[in-house]
Amino acid sequence: MAFLKKRYDLIIFMELLSYLPKWKTVLEVFANVGQFILISLFIPENPIGFVPSREELTRAFLTNFELIEDIHLVKHRRTILFGKSLRF
Repeated sequence: MAFLKKRYDLIIFMELLSYLPKWKTVLEVFANVGQFILISLFIPENPIGFVPSREELTRAFLTNFELIEDIHLVKHRRTILFGKSLRF
């Protein structure tokens, strides 16, 4: 994958991580190639995707990124995380 050999200023995941079985690995990989990351994810009360909870998403995020902004839209069950890579 040639795109993993490049460096990026910002990587954006909008409503994607729930579809990826190895979403934690994806975060690790992109922490190596992206300086900043923005994640937006709808997490329903009973998740059907691979991300089981907002708490688990946040834990995996903090393993790879310094948290700059954490927005939780409770009514809409949306989590938005913005951070800087710990590995870039």
